[in-house]
Amino acid sequence: MDPAEFADVLMGALSDVKVGVLPQAEGRVQIGSISRSLLSGTKAVFITGMCDGLIPSGAETGGILTDAELDQLIEKGAPIAKSSRAKIAEEIFMLFRAVDCARELLWIGVPAGDQGGEALKPSPLLPALKARFAKVAETKDIENGGDELDLLQGSSMPVEKTAQTLRAGLSGEEVPVLWKAAYNILSEKAPELKAGLQYKPGERPLGRDLAGELYSRDGSLSVSPSRLEKFAGCPFKHFIDHGLRPYIPREFGIAAAEIGDICHEALLRLCTRLSQPARQQGIAITDPGSLWMTVTKEQAERMLTEILDCMASESMDGIMVSSKAEEYRSSRINTLCLRFAWHLIEQVRAGRIDKMFFESRFGRGGTFPPIVLETEAGTVYVEGKIDRVDMLPAGDGPDYVKIVDYKTGGTSFNKGMIEKGLALQLMTYLEGAIGGSGNRPAGVYYFRISSDDVEAALEDIASEGLSDDLVSKINKQYMLSGMTVNDESVLCDLDEALLSTGKSDVIDVKRTKGELKGTLISPEEMEEFRGKFRAMLTSAAESLAMGEISAEGRKYGNVFDACKYCDYSGICLKDAK
Repeated sequence: MDPAEFADVLMGALSDVKVGVLPQAEGRVQIGSISRSLLSGTKAVFITGMCDGLIPSGAETGGILTDAELDQLIEKGAPIAKSSRAKIAEEIFMLFRAVDCARELLWIGVPAGDQGGEALKPSPLLPALKARFAKVAETKDIENGGDELDLLQGSSMPVEKTAQTLRAGLSGEEVPVLWKAAYNILSEKAPELKAGLQYKPGERPLGRDLAGELYSRDGSLSVSPSRLEKFAGCPFKHFIDHGLRPYIPREFGIAAAEIGDICHEALLRLCTRLSQPARQQGIAITDPGSLWMTVTKEQAERMLTEILDCMASESMDGIMVSSKAEEYRSSRINTLCLRFAWHLIEQVRAGRIDKMFFESRFGRGGTFPPIVLETEAGTVYVEGKIDRVDMLPAGDGPDYVKIVDYKTGGTSFNKGMIEKGLALQLMTYLEGAIGGSGNRPAGVYYFRISSDDVEAALEDIASEGLSDDLVSKINKQYMLSGMTVNDESVLCDLDEALLSTGKSDVIDVKRTKGELKGTLISPEEMEEFRGKFRAMLTSAAESLAMGEISAEGRKYGNVFDACKYCDYSGICLKDAK
C-alpha cells in the first residue's frame, strides 16, 4: 500500500470515530446524540426529531449476515459486530436514560414533516413515553398553536409571518385585521417588508453585459440543446441552474435519472461494439457481412452482459453493487437493457444504413460543426452531443440523415411542442448533423426505453397466450416515435418491408386504403418547418443572451408543465402571483 492509499484509509477510519466530550463548566449547553452527550443530573433535556426512523434509527447491518446469524456467532463467543436488533435495543435504553437525566425540564419535539415538506411519522416509542408522563399536556409549537398573538413575539418572526400572510392575500385569500395592523406598524420599522412584498422575481432582464458575465465561457456564449429547451420552458429556472448554479445534495442511490443514464450508456456501448467491424472493413452497417446483420441474440446478450458488468463496478463509485437492494435494482436494469437491445438490432436490420455515429459531438472541434446563431446580443453557438446519427443511402444524391435520441420514461414525439418552442432537442440535433453538408433530412425519432407498457403486454401474454394482436401491441412499444419525410427512398431505408407489406415494426406508419398514414411530412414541408424552427431557435438564444429571466413557466395542454416538478417554486413565488 503506497502512502497516498494509506492516508485515505487512515482518514476514513478516523472520520468514523466518535468522541464524547465532557462539559467544560457548569451552565454550558451541550449538543449531541443521545448515546454520547447526556450525563446524570442534567438540569434540562431537549430531545428533538422524535420520529420513526430517527429514534430509534432502525440501523441495518448492511452485511451478508442476518441478525439471527450474528446472534448465533455472538453466543459462540465470536468477536462480531452488534446486530441491528441489539443496536435498536441500546438506543431505546439510551432514550429512557436521557429522560431520567432531566432534573427540572424535559422537552420532546415531534416533527410533523421534513425540510422537503414530506410527512413524518411519530416514533413508535412515543406512546410509551406518553404513558410514563400521563399527566403532562401535549402542546403544539407556536406556529401551529392557534394563537396568532404568539406569532408577534420575537424580532424576526413577526416580519416573516406578516410577509407570509400578505403574500397569501395577493393570491386572493382574506387577510385578517391583526396582520393588516401588524403591517402598518412593521412597514415603518422594517422597510424590507414592503420592498419584499412588491418584489417580482425575474421582472427585469439581467441585460446583455451581466448575462455575458454569467453565461459566457472563454469569451463566447455556448449553449446545449437541452439548456435552450429548459430556457424555453422557464427563463427563471434556467437563470437559477446556469446563472446562480446552486449546489443540490443528492442521495447515494440509483434514482430514475440514473437508471436512464445506465441504460442509455449500455446501449450506446453495444452499438459502438457492433459497428466497429463494419467501420474497419469499410462496409455499410447493413451489409450482409456486418456484425449488425450476423450477431445472434445469445451473442448480443453476452456482449451487453459484459458491458453492464463493467459498468456496475465503474458507474457512480460502485453504487450498483453497494447493497443488496442496489444489486437487485441493477439486475432489473440488466433485464430491461437486454430486452430493448435486441429490438434495436432488429430495427437496424429492417432498413438500409451506410454509417452510424454514436455520442457524436456537433460543435467547434466536433464530428459535426456547431449551429451558429447571429443575434442582437452577439453570436451564440449551439453545441452538444447526439445519441445516434444514421446516414442512409440515397443513390447518386446527398445522403439522408436520421436522428435517434434514446429516452427513458414515457416521452413521445409531439410536433405541436416543437412548434411552440418547448421541445427543441430533436430538431436541433438534426440541424447540427446536417450542418452545411448538403445532406437531406430523413426523420427525427425517440427510441423509448420504458418497461411499463411492455411488461403490461407481457402479462397479457401470460394470461391470454401469444395472439397476433398482442405481438403487434408489444412491437408498438419498441417503435421509433417521431416524424418521417414522406419519400419512397427514405421509407425503404427505414423499413424495406413497409412499401411491400403496408406496415412497419420500426416506425408508426402503415398503409390504409392505398394511402400511407402516420406522422409524415413532405420534403417541401420539412424544409419550411426547418426554416421556422431555425428562426425560433435564434429568438430563444437571443432572449437568453439578453438576460431574460422571467418567472413564467410555460404549459402545453396536459402534456407539458414547466412548474409541475420544479425545485424552485418557493423562490419564484408563482403561486403568490
